[in-house]
Amino acid sequence: MISVCKNASRYHSVCGNEVLGTKTNIPHVIYLNDMHHLGVMNRDGLGVDQSYERAAEYFKVAARQGQASAQFNLGVLYANGQGVEQFFETASEWWIKSAEQGFENAIKYLQQLDKEEGRTSGKNNTLVHTKAH
Repeated sequence: MISVCKNASRYHSVCGNEVLGTKTNIPHVIYLNDMHHLGVMNRDGLGVDQSYERAAEYFKVAARQGQASAQFNLGVLYANGQGVEQFFETASEWWIKSAEQGFENAIKYLQQLDKEEGRTSGKNNTLVHTKAH
């Protein structure tokens, strides 16, 4: 598991070199975009052995600190049950956080979800819910 120290900001995570009591090669300062990219690499097996579990951990670090694309991708993993237990409500919550920052894919996913659940009206498919409950 990857952790973020209390001093983490929206832009970077200040971590020690121990995670759950084991030594890691994680640098002391890891930028959230890098955490997201490491998640993508692990999800897609780009230069590393493919692992949804590791991808989810990297996405969680960046998502919890407000990185919109990581929030979106973490939502996709929850929706598909890849590397995490499948929870559509949790997926939706992450997509909402991402959409609130204007991340287009999250907005589209939520609009499609609303359409499928009959919560939209008219030709614009206006997003009915934008806040997590």
